[in-house]
Amino acid sequence: MKETKRTWNLYSAWNWQQEIDDLNAQSDAGWQLMHGGLFGSRFKYQPHVRYRYQLDFPGKIDEMPRYLEIFREQGWEFVNKTVNGWYYFRKPYDPSADALEYEINTDRTSLDAMAGRWVKLGTVFSVIMGIMLLLYAVMLVLHPTLAMASLLLALLPMFIMMVRGIVLINREDKKRTIRHDGKWIGACVLAFAVFYAGFVLLAANRVNTYWQRNGEDMDAVAAELSEETVWATVDIRYPDFYYLSLDVKADAPVTVTLTDENMEPVHVFTGEVKKEEDVRLWLKKGEYQVHLSDFTGGAQQVGFELD
Repeated sequence: MKETKRTWNLYSAWNWQQEIDDLNAQSDAGWQLMHGGLFGSRFKYQPHVRYRYQLDFPGKIDEMPRYLEIFREQGWEFVNKTVNGWYYFRKPYDPSADALEYEINTDRTSLDAMAGRWVKLGTVFSVIMGIMLLLYAVMLVLHPTLAMASLLLALLPMFIMMVRGIVLINREDKKRTIRHDGKWIGACVLAFAVFYAGFVLLAANRVNTYWQRNGEDMDAVAAELSEETVWATVDIRYPDFYYLSLDVKADAPVTVTLTDENMEPVHVFTGEVKKEEDVRLWLKKGEYQVHLSDFTGGAQQVGFELD
């Protein structure tokens, strides 16, 4: 039999009592906590002892030695601290002792204080996340892309989870015995991971190209696309909305055409001086070509951007 093991669990701030109960059950089975964590804990098999565990969320601590000493004076052993501010304590278990011996927040005031500290932190994150969601939603409406939609879908379940936690931790039941909440939290975290990975992948493979063509004495270009030379090619890796910008200054009218791989025009511009910005185009996967045509010659300055 292995002497150590690791368990993988997701516990939220509003169901800390569930984690305490699970740690106590592990201790009763002979497994004593070595290190508690955000997503899992490590245990050592020591069947000859039993402990009762407690968690504390003290917020900012001005005097750490004094904080830990207060717990030691009451028989609590400090196990570890997580990066998000939770402290793990344990005390040897005596079945004949009063149950209050194994509580660190024994009244409603202290429970409210601990809950309030987390609510303040959760509210700050919720407000920041809510502002980000609002901004991304506006951007998605004005400038829709699959990457932006994926980022919005990544943040939304985390925002809902945070707001839900604030509501639950403020409820009248100060024990916070919200059972079996891990699956719901896990689903939110999984959704975030999947959609954020999608955002990164989509953003990394999204085209972002810019060409500039300048000349004081350019030759004439035929009017037929089949007779002129392709100026540039664009490789579209996945279907999505893309945004085309053109900045044209020429001595004579010039036609700029974006065609698909079948030489079918997708967007056509003709003129001497004109600027187009963020023309929304739905482009399928494939190779697209940029053509300059129908130009009698002379000075020409053409800027083309697709993103």
